[in-house]
Amino acid sequence: MRSIILPLAALATLSACGESEQSEPVAVNEIVSEAQKLNKPMPGQYRSTAKLIEIDLPGMPESVAAQMKDQMSEMQSQTSEQCLTEAQVDKGWEDMVKNMNNATEDADCQFDKFDVEGGNLDAQMTCTAAAGIAAKIAMTGKMEPEKQVMTMVVSQSGGPSQMNMKMEVTNERIGDCGDAG
Repeated sequence: MRSIILPLAALATLSACGESEQSEPVAVNEIVSEAQKLNKPMPGQYRSTAKLIEIDLPGMPESVAAQMKDQMSEMQSQTSEQCLTEAQVDKGWEDMVKNMNNATEDADCQFDKFDVEGGNLDAQMTCTAAAGIAAKIAMTGKMEPEKQVMTMVVSQSGGPSQMNMKMEVTNERIGDCGDAG
C-alpha cells in the first residue's frame, strides 16, 4: 500500500493537484506548458515538512490499522532538506512534472487534471499498481517564490485494503544552499 503513497508524498514537496472526472489523461506537454505559469521558487535551501491531517483505513483489522497509522504519523514528524540550484529553477517545473507523472517503478501514474491560476495549482493524478491497487491523488496548493503549501487527498482502493488520507506538505526556503537553517 505504501508503494504508491510514499513516493508521491516525497515528490509533492514542490508541486500540487484537485478533483476532476476527466477520462482522458492530460498530455505531459500540456502539463509542462500549464506548469510554466506557476511562480518559480527562488534558488536556495528548502525544508519540506509533511503533516498527516487524517487517515481512514476502512475494513482493515484494528491492529493492522493502528500499525499503518503509526507509520504514516511518523512521516509528519520527519522533515527533509534540499538545495534548489539556479539551474534547477531556470528549468522550471518540467522535470518535476515528468517525475510525478512517472512517480514510481511500482505504479503507473498519469495526470487527469492540471490547472494553474495565479500561484495556485489544482490537479488530480491517478496511479495503478500491481495486485489491482489504484489511487486517486488530488492536490491543491499555493506556489510562492519562497514557500509552497499543498494539500493532498489520497483515496486508495484494491488489493487487500482501502485507505483514505489527507496530508499537507510545506516546502519553505530557509536560506542559501549550504546555510544552516
